[in-house]
Amino acid sequence: MNSQLPMEELKKLRIFFEYLDEDKSGTICLEELKKTCQRLKIKLNEHEAFELMRLLDRNSNGSVDFDEFVNLLGDKYKHDLTRNELNAFFDKYDLSIKKN
Repeated sequence: MNSQLPMEELKKLRIFFEYLDEDKSGTICLEELKKTCQRLKIKLNEHEAFELMRLLDRNSNGSVDFDEFVNLLGDKYKHDLTRNELNAFFDKYDLSIKKN
């Protein structure tokens, strides 16, 4: 996992990941990835969706786990893109971080 991310960003990524993981299996499968793309109005054909999954699934087990997800978005965070994109996503889908 990308331990360079601040804890607050990791919490946001966890909420985002759990939102995408509709069946609560702990991973994002191809069908969940396709649904996410549809929600975000990204049009992918079957081949493109498969290729996207192949790129995201770094350990080649057929799904994206939280560590892979964090590593992917953590790379973007280093370029200061994730914070704005993640906040926009939270605003769009009205997701909130539960404060303890």
